[in-house]
Amino acid sequence: MLKDPNKTKSMNAMASKPPGMPERSARKPESPKQVVAENPLENRRRSHLWIGAAAVLAIVIALVWWAHGASAPGNGLLELKASRSAGQPSQAAQNAPMPIAPGPIANAADMKQDWSTKAFVYKESNGDKSPALLVHLPKDAYWAISLREPFGNCQLEFANVDKLRSDYNLSAPYPMIGDPCTHTVFDLTQYGEGPNGMVRGAIVAGAAVRPPLAIEVNVKDGKIIASHEEEAVKVQ
Repeated sequence: MLKDPNKTKSMNAMASKPPGMPERSARKPESPKQVVAENPLENRRRSHLWIGAAAVLAIVIALVWWAHGASAPGNGLLELKASRSAGQPSQAAQNAPMPIAPGPIANAADMKQDWSTKAFVYKESNGDKSPALLVHLPKDAYWAISLREPFGNCQLEFANVDKLRSDYNLSAPYPMIGDPCTHTVFDLTQYGEGPNGMVRGAIVAGAAVRPPLAIEVNVKDGKIIASHEEEAVKVQ
């Protein structure tokens, strides 16, 4: 017996649509993009993995760069130059023994600049040692003094113009010698009264007894030689 195709379609339509229910459109298959959008936890996990991998890569690159820079030739030389430009003495200069007089205390070639200085030690006849200082004065004059305060226990110091202004309240166009205990200032370009006549180191501030004790120096064969220290005789 042959079935009526029109009748079959009519029955199927009636069976798929219950009475009183609105007609629904067929659901489309989910696309890959929709599936990803509907899984936020999976996206967050993948994002964290990428961030972690990027951080590890950055650390590895930084370590490789640091290791290359630390082992690069000439790096220590640059650090040494930077240290010297900042006024820091080299290790060799720190370990160099201080000259002891009587005897050579400096090379004239190292003292060409005005107001350059060289510290040394003067050994007295009784064996005592006192700190001393060689100064290159303007017009190619060398002068050496004992840094021991005459008739006192304080040690004198070489004071540049900034130190004179800040510590001694004195404005000056060039460095001078200062006594930090009495705040006396001595000008090595001028002569003051000493026990045996006039001596460099006139008192321009303060009330010291006399100029610093002088140490005789002369230049021979490019060497500056300290030979004799002035006797500390008190002015009457």
